[in-house]
Amino acid sequence: SIPPEAAATFAEGPMAAYQILKANGLKSGDVVALDGKSTLLGSSVAELGKAWGIQVGSAEAVGTKGAKLALSLVGTSSFSALANSLVEGGTMLVAVPASADAHFL
Repeated sequence: SIPPEAAATFAEGPMAAYQILKANGLKSGDVVALDGKSTLLGSSVAELGKAWGIQVGSAEAVGTKGAKLALSLVGTSSFSALANSLVEGGTMLVAVPASADAHFL
């Protein structure tokens, strides 16, 4: 049995993914570089992106200067690779929920 408080969090990933993709104006054909695809939010971004025709992959898969959005969800050393994957004017979003404090860059 799952407590209702825990079950209520299951919808957070898909709802946040929806907001992230829509708020950044992403559409079919756009590219997202993602670090943290195995997280709830990361897998939700990947699934919604796929459904909407948005290519979602690691910074290495996206390559240099190919992404409109770079999304770091685990705060690893891949931050530089994600930043380098962005097109000029692209957006870098860092969301590391494991941190005790929120950090916005």
